[in-house]
Amino acid sequence: MTTLRPTVLLCLAGILAIAAAWRFRTAVQPEELSDPEPYATFAAAAEQVPSDPTPLNRLAEAHQANGLTNALITTLQQLLDHTWDRRDRVTLLTQLGELHQKRREASKAAQYCRRALEDGPAHLPALRIIGRVAEKSAAAGCEEDLLAVYQQ
Repeated sequence: MTTLRPTVLLCLAGILAIAAAWRFRTAVQPEELSDPEPYATFAAAAEQVPSDPTPLNRLAEAHQANGLTNALITTLQQLLDHTWDRRDRVTLLTQLGELHQKRREASKAAQYCRRALEDGPAHLPALRIIGRVAEKSAAAGCEEDLLAVYQQ
């Protein structure tokens, strides 16, 4: 009986985390998340049930809606760690590349987009980002980068 109690407690904790995630999935809109409590709830739900991407997706939506770029990047990286579908990974990697490009972090943007192209070689948004990064590099005197992109 004593070995059953920790297992039951873990199951209950998982059920409560799933219930919290579902409640926020249907009830809370990202623009309503100006107060930090829902953020903590999503983060806790994500830790309790790492196999369910819903809390991390909702957290990413909330960060994006509130313009929290650093937090959005961190959340997308966490989501990437739990994503196995190639198409979803390509999308996440491209989003990360785009965010880094907007922050003028060209090398990180190109790095994420190259990873996206490993899984989806014809993914046009990733190619566009790499192309823009390469064109800026060419304007700065690094024509080799531009040539490498166009050869891809």
